[in-house]
Amino acid sequence: MPLDHVRQNGGPLSMTPQQELSDLNVIEYFARVLRRGQLDEVTFGEDKFVTIPRAHLRTGQLPPDEVEKLFARRRDDSPVPVVISLLSLQLSGGRHAGLVLLSALLRRDGQLEAVVETASSPWIPAERLNSPQVTGRQVMLGEQETFWKSFHGPLSAEVSQVESFADAVDLADALCKEVSGLTPEEFAEQRTSGRTVLDAQTCYVMEFERINATRNLLELYDHLLRTQELGLVSQLIGGGHSPVHERDIHREDGLLARALDASGSMSDGFPLTASQRRAVHGFLTDGANDVTAVSGPPGTGKTTMLQAVVATLLTNYALREQAPPLIVGMSTNNQAVTNIIDAFGSVTKKSPGRLDHRWLPVAEEGAAGEAAMTSLAVYCPSGTKRQAAQGRYLLEDHRKEGIYSEYSSPEYLSGARDCYAAKAFSYFGHTSDIPGLKKMIHEALVEVDDLRTELLRHMASHGPDAGYSALCAAAAENPHLKGLSRIEGLSQCTDLVGLDKELDRTLRYAEFWLAVHYYEACWLEAEFIPVDERWKRTQSVMEAYWQQAAALTPCFVMTAYQVPRYFSLYTKKDEPVPFDIGRIDLMIVDEAGQVDTAVGAAPFALAQRALVVGDTQQLAPVWSLDVQTDQEVAASAGIELAVWEELLQPHGLTCSQPSSLMASAAHSGRWLHGDDAPRRGLFLAEHFRCHPSIIGLCNDLLYGGLLNPQRKETDSKLHGLTEAFQFRPVPGSSDTQVGTSRKNVPEAEAIAQWVIDNYDILHDVYIDQIDDPNKKAKPDGIIGVVTPFSAQARTVREVLQKRLRDLPSGSLIPANLASAMTIGTAHQLQGAERPVILFSAVYGDAAGEAGFIDANPELLNVAVSRAKDLLVMFGAERRWNHGSAFRLVAKHASKTDANIGSGPVPDPSEGLGLAANAPAGLGVQPPALPAGPPADSVRADDDVRSTQRGGASRLAPADAAPASPSEVEGALTVSQLIARWRDMGELRPEDSKIKATELNARLAKAGFLEGEPGAWRVTMAGELAGVGTERRTKADGTSYEVIQYEPRALKGLQEMYREGRL
Repeated sequence: MPLDHVRQNGGPLSMTPQQELSDLNVIEYFARVLRRGQLDEVTFGEDKFVTIPRAHLRTGQLPPDEVEKLFARRRDDSPVPVVISLLSLQLSGGRHAGLVLLSALLRRDGQLEAVVETASSPWIPAERLNSPQVTGRQVMLGEQETFWKSFHGPLSAEVSQVESFADAVDLADALCKEVSGLTPEEFAEQRTSGRTVLDAQTCYVMEFERINATRNLLELYDHLLRTQELGLVSQLIGGGHSPVHERDIHREDGLLARALDASGSMSDGFPLTASQRRAVHGFLTDGANDVTAVSGPPGTGKTTMLQAVVATLLTNYALREQAPPLIVGMSTNNQAVTNIIDAFGSVTKKSPGRLDHRWLPVAEEGAAGEAAMTSLAVYCPSGTKRQAAQGRYLLEDHRKEGIYSEYSSPEYLSGARDCYAAKAFSYFGHTSDIPGLKKMIHEALVEVDDLRTELLRHMASHGPDAGYSALCAAAAENPHLKGLSRIEGLSQCTDLVGLDKELDRTLRYAEFWLAVHYYEACWLEAEFIPVDERWKRTQSVMEAYWQQAAALTPCFVMTAYQVPRYFSLYTKKDEPVPFDIGRIDLMIVDEAGQVDTAVGAAPFALAQRALVVGDTQQLAPVWSLDVQTDQEVAASAGIELAVWEELLQPHGLTCSQPSSLMASAAHSGRWLHGDDAPRRGLFLAEHFRCHPSIIGLCNDLLYGGLLNPQRKETDSKLHGLTEAFQFRPVPGSSDTQVGTSRKNVPEAEAIAQWVIDNYDILHDVYIDQIDDPNKKAKPDGIIGVVTPFSAQARTVREVLQKRLRDLPSGSLIPANLASAMTIGTAHQLQGAERPVILFSAVYGDAAGEAGFIDANPELLNVAVSRAKDLLVMFGAERRWNHGSAFRLVAKHASKTDANIGSGPVPDPSEGLGLAANAPAGLGVQPPALPAGPPADSVRADDDVRSTQRGGASRLAPADAAPASPSEVEGALTVSQLIARWRDMGELRPEDSKIKATELNARLAKAGFLEGEPGAWRVTMAGELAGVGTERRTKADGTSYEVIQYEPRALKGLQEMYREGRL
């Protein structure tokens, strides 16, 4: 059963009937997996459930009062689908988690009719069954493999023998015993302890229709099987490209060809990195009917890459005067979906010029508002998510009652046209009606694009000669480019690579915004679908809708479950639902490594091409099937075991470990990356988030050294205060099992103590010293705690909460820190980051191996790569350099028990008279330092002075990066000096909260500084005493100097402070 499809001369896929059958078999297999039902996790809460004693439930009849509650919101007396929990875990806020569940239909007379399906109902949620990717919750019932085997063995006959509702309850009880070894009543009795409260005597009943989540996908799969119109799904399944290494993208004239194709950019700040550019050019090399997969490890700028692709697509369509591209972003978890929205949700700078902002106003109460739109994306949530998204995002629904209606009202359009015309006049210097402005914009776009392509072709053919200089001069004088601050940079380019980068920040940026305004004009002159016809879903109505809606916002973001709903077409009652195959110009999938292939594959049929971004080295999907059951479902769809094992599983096309949509997409495309053992897909290599010492662990652990760390060690706000990656041994470390989870109280105590000891200095560094309020960290957003086990997360939270009740006076720690900060497993921090991450390994000294950590390096990868500046691993002494994961930890981390600012550092001043027992970095100096003239005035300021003595100072931004290490090792800024003294206990009680601003004022009064806040200068006396400066450079190249106190000055300052003279 071959699955390889062949392209002929770059044209459509050519398939034999046998190959079509193979694709259809795979589609039938995916559909059957979804029909089995996902093993849903169900929470009973918000007063939407009723309760009934177990003994009464067995009768299959609900009391009249409870029936009324469940029918209260129904418009008719048709049966209500319900779910019943026969074993429940008590949660906070009066909620309960169902552990053993049964589907049923509730009739108006109160009769319950059980829905019994093999391996589907009754069921145990996948999140409560141990599997390779799910473990560690406090209450787990057993193994996922045992769950599936029970239906092949002991329970197989019982399913067919259920006649009464009591029989269905008995079947659920039998399932619980097969999986856990206990009946629900026994499980509740034996496993209830402390805060873990289980209940099997009271059953919970709630309206719940399980098929809702996958119904739309199943209807789409049915359409594909019925019509055999497979679209891009065929490419996902069969591939067909000969592998090409990504390095070949720029071979020969490849760089010029792709640079000519790349016409848009959403940012004028930084150009694409080398690997981002390769990924964009790889996408541009691909075309219709292609799936382009990009592996994006943590912190490698996948958002920037996606923005570049969308900007180019939009611009190229506008250049050709085509209808706007329809782009759909999807994933299966809400974090990934909101990541896509955020990537396109605010594309306007804080201080834009006349061109680079949206010329359409926001809609407010049916009319045009004062503020401009900022987003290019609209969110299409499910009904349950809509209220939470209201006010945060532009919204649309499948009835066209969201943004389409709001922004097409006559009142809005009248004001929007006036606003648009005024913005266009400001840019062009003259105006016209909307059709005229649209023509002017397109002419300007073509003019700028011609100039861009001329520059590229000339540089490629002749280099930076006089002709190139003339083109640069023409660009600088072009009226459409007058507002670009970096246009002069074109003349500094010496080769094609440099020019391609500079175009990202100049001409491509202008082209993108001209394209945005071109489509805004299209929106303003559109003939909208009449209000009374918008409910229609005919082919002609939907075609008009999508062409118009994409002109306003080209990106529509939704979950994979929602996509088919938006692209279904009109059908008569009781007829199969048809779909608009190939309607989407580009499908973007984010976090595809977490997407189950069966869920993510169906929407591909609706797209002409796909860009799939993810990382198979991070969190995996939560598979609902074990391997054996997965093979059996495939066999039922006509797929032989050999085909499943040799073709489908290696290509990510199965529905159990280790498949994912990311894996299948990578294998269906043409690209390879890496040298020694090339991997499928394109690869983003430059890493920007973590300190190099931190990301080095991930690089060795999973990426084979392919990551290229871009952050300098001196970029960290904690540089000079502490080592970036630490292993902190916990004396007496001992873990205990909590169900199938684990906890370690000594580690939790150690983490809580670390937070108490170090929070104040972190607050000073990440909040107090930051001038820009938008860049200040939130008090609960500085530290995150990650652990492999949820029981340990709860223990850490409880211990920290208890310790925070006895905070010392003057502590900066918020009283609610334990509840407000993120403390959890890697899943809670996927896609997020924190300046500081504390990792609890949990396995104690008595544990021979850290089995779960060693077996799941992907979870460790997620945990480690959340830390920007500091990662502290808490673990038993036995963990150090023991086991596959911690041997790598020992390679990259420093073993220490020092707090921030107190750790020993190499003595930089040997021979300069350091006291033998003085803390590292405190130099010996005569007690009385020379005093200079007092400063005339003092106000709050940072440790910054001008780049020229006596000149005006430019305040250093909080995120500015030093150009090089300090010329004098061991020198401290005043903030670091305070941290050192605080940790040593030197600070007087009245100075417990002293900030850099106050100490600067005292140093000026003592004669070491002069000038004024914002323009401090070191006095001659200060220089003699050892006060110096270090030149640093911002990302934009602007230089400034930071005042530092060398080791020979520190001892004297300490003695002055002790004597009350500072």
